[in-house]
This record gives sequence, structure tokens and C-alpha cells, in this order.
Amino acid sequence: MELIVVRHGDAGPYTQPDYARPLSDLGKTQARSTADQLAAAGYEGVTIWHSPYLRAAETARILAQVLKAATEVIDGVTPDGRPEQFVSRLDQPGLPERLILVSHMPFVANLVALLSGKRAVPFMTAETRILRTETVWYPGEAVLVRSLTP
Repeated sequence: MELIVVRHGDAGPYTQPDYARPLSDLGKTQARSTADQLAAAGYEGVTIWHSPYLRAAETARILAQVLKAATEVIDGVTPDGRPEQFVSRLDQPGLPERLILVSHMPFVANLVALLSGKRAVPFMTAETRILRTETVWYPGEAVLVRSLTP
């Protein structure tokens, strides 16, 4: 099973509320580059889960267009979300073998750290880290197999 963790592309200036920040032009270019890399690696048709925040939703939409994939909003994967709660979602019947998650810092770094048992390393905007597990998504059981930067 694979979990492809993507940080959203570069966002526009800080606004209040934070969830309304759109992607900048650079962020749209980054998201497209990430999508192209994932397509070249064979990730077409993969299910995409994303944060409800606008910049993550826009990144997911760009990925979905290129990868010919469906998207779904997932609550709790926001910057202040708890990775432990998300991991419990991964332990459900019928979960796709390959899943993309588009979210935010520090959530993405903390999630990868939790699943791999390694220390948290910040993501660049639109950076992707691909995790794999042979069993289930328990903390410390996943292996980081690849990183992609736009």
C-alpha cells in the first residue's frame, strides 16, 4: 500500500481567515509540476484526499486534472490537525492501495514522521513524499520510498 503525501503549492499573501488563502501563480505552477511527476511515475487514477483549506483544494484539483483522479475533502488534515487521528482513518476496509493526501505544514511532516518512525522534516511547497507499507498503516511501520520536489 502507498500513501503519497503532498504539501500544497505556494499560497498567496496571508489573509484572515487562513483557510481562504488561494494558490499563487507560483503555487499553481508547482502543483502542475508535481502532478506531471506523479503522472510520469504511474499514479494516474489514484484517489486524492485533501484538506478543506482553499490552497490544498486547488492543489488537489490540479493533481486530479492531470492524474484523471477523484478528490475528496477530509476534515482534520489542516495545519493544526492531529496525524494520529488521520492514521486511524487509514485502518478501514476498502481503502485504495494508493492514496494521495494534500495537506499542510506541519501536518504533513508530522504524519510522515509518525508513520515512518523518523524525525519530522519540513516539506517545501508542493513537495511529495511517497510512503509504503506491506501490512497496515501503524506508526513506525511505513518506509519512505521516494521524495519529489517541483
